This record gives sequence, structure tokens and C-alpha cells, in this order.
Amino acid sequence: MPEQNNPQVSKETEKVLEQEASRNKRIEKLNTKKLLTWALMVLMPVVILVMTWIPFFFDFLNIDWRKWLTTSLINIGISIASIIIGELTGEEKQREKVGGLFQNALKRFNTSIDELRHSELYQYFSQFFTWFKARELKQLKEDYLVDNGIDLLQAHYLITYAEIDDIERMRHGSFKKLDEKSGKEIPFRKITEEQYQIIINVYNPSFQLETYHCTYYLSASGDGTAKSVLSRAKTLNDKERKNKNFRRWFKISLYIFVSILFAAATIQELTGEGVREAALNSTIRLFTFLSGLLSGFMTAVVSVKLEAEMLDDKSDLHDIYRSSYKKDFFPKTYEQIVDEQIEQEEKEREEAIKNTVTPEIVEEEQEKEQEPLMIEHNEVEIDSKGE
Repeated sequence: MPEQNNPQVSKETEKVLEQEASRNKRIEKLNTKKLLTWALMVLMPVVILVMTWIPFFFDFLNIDWRKWLTTSLINIGISIASIIIGELTGEEKQREKVGGLFQNALKRFNTSIDELRHSELYQYFSQFFTWFKARELKQLKEDYLVDNGIDLLQAHYLITYAEIDDIERMRHGSFKKLDEKSGKEIPFRKITEEQYQIIINVYNPSFQLETYHCTYYLSASGDGTAKSVLSRAKTLNDKERKNKNFRRWFKISLYIFVSILFAAATIQELTGEGVREAALNSTIRLFTFLSGLLSGFMTAVVSVKLEAEMLDDKSDLHDIYRSSYKKDFFPKTYEQIVDEQIEQEEKEREEAIKNTVTPEIVEEEQEKEQEPLMIEHNEVEIDSKGE
């Protein structure tokens, strides 16, 4: 008998499990944002009905400013508290959501940075960052010229080969110039005065690519100053201390604000008019609280999404680094950097020597210039005596 009942029991169990799974899916779909939105949608008609059936009118000439100030301060306090609660709830929910944007971006970044740190690429990241920043700045300048009506090919030639003196020459006519790096002649065509005003902007020192330091892209939090586990502990403790101090001062300020409100509050007996006013105030305050919750929650959602995009940008830069390594970007060893610096310093010294004129040489040249004049003067004197 028990063996015959087993198939039926298993079918009932499967049905119960399916119902429970579908119920869990429905609960997951009922997220906080939807619940808050629905609550506001239900409360909004209530506000409309209350304001319709309770007779009141606007009399700006006879405003009770004390009552207005009291109501406004209470509503502001409710709004601030609800926004903070909404932001905290939204950030916690979005950050901890398994399979969400932030968790996926954080997982991708952690995997990427671990691969970098356990390879030779990590030590050359600062060189790559400098190289990539220069390349991106060049592209930014080209895009600026194209967006302002300059031909794409001409913009490429200008940013790649032209110097500011060449831009000045192009105002007067077309010409060719020998490029020392490539060893070929680069043509530049004449530009109009309007084009000159556009092109000269990209040679302004203020035309730069705004970026953070390269260590920003090596840390999920954006703070890459602490490179060691030991130094990171101090950095985190400093952050925690600042965070605690902020929370304590915020609590103290909020307590002082609330205590002043309650100290100044006076309770009145509810009459027929007072009941209507209380009903209206409670409805408005409830609406203020729910709208503040929704506003704070939505702010947190957007904030966490932006943080996820920042993490993705960092991971994208890591991918570009890997794909460019020893293909487009060729790192230099410490020895190569020092050798190039020594060579550059020697060239600068040689140029300085060539351009320097010693005082001894100047004096000798001046004496040589004066000697013939003295001889001529002596000859004149001898001739005059002879005569």
C-alpha cells in the first residue's frame, strides 16, 4: 500500500514546491521601489479627496507665521529623515543584491585586479597610464576639431604633426614640413581665420584630459594610496574614525533640532476645526514621508549604478592594458629610463656649451678689433713728425 501511494505523494510535493517557487518569484518582483511607488499612488487620491472635502482656502494676508514655521519644520524633519532612511535602505539593497549590477561589476574588478597584481603588468601600469592618457588626449583634440567643422584627415595631421608655429604659418598659405621622427615631408594646407580660432584652442595649456591619479584605477573604492596591507589598515581606520565622528555629530545636531522643536511645541485641544486640520496635516506628513523614502531610495539606486559603472570603467582600462601590452604599448625598464635621461642631460649640456660665449673670447675679439686702430693712429703721428 505505501508503495502505491508514493507516486501521488511525490506529485503533491512537486506541486507544493512549484507553488512556493512561484510565490517566491512574485515576492522578488515586489521590490521596495515598486512598493513605495504603489503606496504613493494609493495615497495620492486620498490627499486629493481630503483636500477636496475639507473646505479651506489660501489667505496669504492673514498667515499665522508661528503655525506655518512649526508645520514647515516638522515637514522638513520628516522629509530629511525619510530621505536618509530611503538612501540607506536603497544602498544596502542594491549593493547586496546577488547578480545585480554592483555585485557583477565588483566581481569583475576583483578578478581583473588580482590578475594584474600577480603578473609583470602591474609594475608597468603607471607607464601605461601615462601613455594611454596622452593617446586619449590626442583623440579628444581630434574629436574637438571634427565637431567644430575641421576635416577628419586634416585634424589627424594637425594633432599628429603640427606645432603652434605651423598653425601660424598656415594662416598665410600652404606648405610642407620635414618631420624629424618619421623623416617624411608633411603637407599643411592654408586655413581660414575662423578655422584658426578653432584650431588654436587645442594648443591652449588648459585644454587637458581631466583624470584621477593612476592608483585610482587599482582600487575598487577609488582610494589607491594604501598599497600595503599594513598601510591600508591605517587608511581604513582613519576613514572609520571620520565616519564615526560624522555620525555622532549628525545625531547630536538632530537631537538638538528635535529637542528644540518639542520644547517649543504646545498641545491644543482638538475642536471640529482642529480635527480637520489634524487630518489634513497627517495626510500631508504621511505623503511627505513616503515621497522622501522613494526619493532617497531612487537616489541610492542611481548612486549604486554609477558606482557599478565606475568599477566597469576600471576593469575596461585593465582590459585595454592587457590587449595593448607589447603590441601598441611597449614598457621601458628602469635601466632604459635612466639611460635615456642621462643621454638627454648630456645633449642639454652640449647645447648649453654651444650657446655659451666665454668672457675671455669676447675680450680677445675686442682687443683684436682695437689693435689696427692704434697702429693707424701711430702711423699718423710718425708721418706728421716726418713732415
